[in-house]
Amino acid sequence: MNEYLLCVHVPAFRLAVARRDRPDIPADEPAVLADKPDRGRVIELDPAAHELGARIGHTVLQARAAAGGVHVLVHDAPHSRAAWSDMLDALDAVSPLVDDSGEGTAYLDMRGIDGDAAQWIARVLRALQSFDLPVRAAVGPNKFVARARTYAADGRIERLSLIHI
Repeated sequence: MNEYLLCVHVPAFRLAVARRDRPDIPADEPAVLADKPDRGRVIELDPAAHELGARIGHTVLQARAAAGGVHVLVHDAPHSRAAWSDMLDALDAVSPLVDDSGEGTAYLDMRGIDGDAAQWIARVLRALQSFDLPVRAAVGPNKFVARARTYAADGRIERLSLIHI
């Protein structure tokens, strides 16, 4: 099976951009992203905040009550869009066929691009290194598989056998 589709994914992209701009918040401390400062609602959160009980849709007050000392960051939509646009420009240097699937996820058609999956992933990670975001990249035969593989540690998921009960 030919695998020419490379997925680039940044989990909780908007929160990752907001965190990047706040180096005073330690990476291991829980954080949520709200649409407004005080009476806003949570629009993204990290796994630590989720584990403590914060949820998307909570008010800032509810998230703070559920997750204790959670850091609340406020979404800056123009800044987030600009960061994603710059990332797409960087990806264009890897492959001219970039499909933007929304802030944080893009697919690159790698047909005709020299190298193999490992080399393509390395190129993408180098191209995006300066953005200082938790970029995941993986290759697959279609968007579903390529995106799913971004959650595997090495960007690969071996064939799974189905078990029928």
